[in-house]
Amino acid sequence: ETTYSSERFSLTFGMAVSELAGPGSVRVLPGMLLTAWLVGLYLLNRRISWLNRLELNRLEALIMAEAIALFTLCMAPNWVQSFFWRPGMFPYFAPLVTGTFLILLIFHASQGTKWRPGLISGVFLISLLTGGFSETAVAVEVIFLSIILGFSCFQKDNKALRILPVAIALAGTISALLLLLYSPSNAARLNTSYGTTANIQSVLINSLKGGLYFYLATAYRPTLLYASALLFFSLMGLAISSRNESPAISLKHFFLGMVILCGTAYLLTAASLAPSFYVESNYPGDRALIIPRFVSICLAAAVGSLAGNYVSGLVKNRLLSILVVLAGVVIVFVDGMWLTGMDQFFYPPAHPEIRSVLKLHIWFW
Repeated sequence: ETTYSSERFSLTFGMAVSELAGPGSVRVLPGMLLTAWLVGLYLLNRRISWLNRLELNRLEALIMAEAIALFTLCMAPNWVQSFFWRPGMFPYFAPLVTGTFLILLIFHASQGTKWRPGLISGVFLISLLTGGFSETAVAVEVIFLSIILGFSCFQKDNKALRILPVAIALAGTISALLLLLYSPSNAARLNTSYGTTANIQSVLINSLKGGLYFYLATAYRPTLLYASALLFFSLMGLAISSRNESPAISLKHFFLGMVILCGTAYLLTAASLAPSFYVESNYPGDRALIIPRFVSICLAAAVGSLAGNYVSGLVKNRLLSILVVLAGVVIVFVDGMWLTGMDQFFYPPAHPEIRSVLKLHIWFW
């Protein structure tokens, strides 16, 4: 279907290590990557206060990490190729794993009162590794780090210490981008497999349109799954806010946060689609969409946590225990819906819009 991309140096490195480990590595590699990803998400949830308001304990951090991983995989258009098939797993799933640890390292490196050369070197190497997996990964990484660098410039305390790790990560990412672009095998691949590439203006327009299409398709196709994700993260945000006794966010700041989060997610999604529109002048294949799907789930987690914090100022304490129990029901419902709905080819089920489900399953509707 797709020629092997030898200019993706992290892909080549990952495949080489897997081959050296022997045929048995094919069976255990997906589980190892998933475990590493969960560990990274857990540590990230423990170290970072969600929206500077919610401090997660160990159980909450673990539940949030597992929920993000579950929703990402079960809503990926072709999670078999993205997760089990090595030529699809390394370019599109592995960057999610290394990218999570990259954010964690940036956070560690920006703490304290002095620069730590070891952490800074690790930031550069992991950013280079993450960008080298695929063009999709490096495009998202460049935009994400640029946004973080922009926000870091507005920090009042230890500005230089906060900017340096992000700048080093961005330098590693740009190095990976240049290696991908100017690799001799890349020029041969473009000439033999794709021919003429699209111009920059068309790429920008199509990527922005594609980002809008991605979220419209999310609202139409996996409606119940994404609604379940929003509900789950909102209930978690409500429970964590009540436990921490965090002050509820104002309505004005809630909508401001929504705009910032949605705008950031939209830019990252458009960036993930840009390489396919540049090379193929077409929407990317299903296996590449696990990266924007992860972005959309992070958006649901952030927006849900924000909404839960806002609602915590409105809901009476006696209703909280009922709502927290519903959070567990939601995750069990989604997991069961995913597993029971898979067909013999192990593709995730296509859930229609909510109205069609109600008409189908409620006889008096």
